[in-house]
Amino acid sequence: MNQHLRRLNNSTLEKMRLPIPGGRHYVMPAGVGKRAGIQGLDVPRGHIQIDDRRDTAWVNDEDWLALPDSPKKEGIAGILGGADNDDALWLHPFTDHDGERKVLAWRSPNQVGEYVILKPTAASHALSWTKAESYPQADSRQLPPRVDFTDPAYLGLVDAESAGGLGKGEVYSVEVMETAIDRAVANQGALGMYCRVAPATIYRLAQKGQIPCGKVGRSWRFHREAIDRWIAAHPTFAQERSGSTADD
Repeated sequence: MNQHLRRLNNSTLEKMRLPIPGGRHYVMPAGVGKRAGIQGLDVPRGHIQIDDRRDTAWVNDEDWLALPDSPKKEGIAGILGGADNDDALWLHPFTDHDGERKVLAWRSPNQVGEYVILKPTAASHALSWTKAESYPQADSRQLPPRVDFTDPAYLGLVDAESAGGLGKGEVYSVEVMETAIDRAVANQGALGMYCRVAPATIYRLAQKGQIPCGKVGRSWRFHREAIDRWIAAHPTFAQERSGSTADD
């Protein structure tokens, strides 16, 4: 038991998931509701309208694409992991440390920092709690940083910015392409560690065309952004392959 607790308190602390009570609603930009003929649907920036009748949380159209406070110009859709109008959110209305009513919204499952905090509109429905008031006390300052305020570590992969834009704005030539090739070569050795799989598995996937890559001569080249997008589209890949060996 003590050994198990030590593992929880150390190695898995950052990945620990704890349930938070809340309501379950679909999320959509208000413009969708207006096009559907819903009258009086006005959601200002930074707000959310909980609609119990339609089991939907309406958000501002502009916020859906880009939040004003996002340093990376991310919107609600991007921060919540690519919400595409058919996703349901958990909503936790609360009274913040400053006495203002707010709503914590997140998808489940989610990664650390994939959440947004919005203010309920005057027409927003209050959730019915069994043993608590509609907006229980909480403190948003205790939440981890929102994902668009963080810079992920890429386990030794070369930063995309270090290649100087990879020849952006320059006339195409073999020399200009050297920056992209050099970075791909530098990333090659770290790719297996980044995906948490054996190198043999990576090259097998490359040969079958199942992972984004290119071939220069007899060598395979991998691009970090393409790998990021591929991993995002296959969220269970790393977990499924974490025990892979060179014989896989």
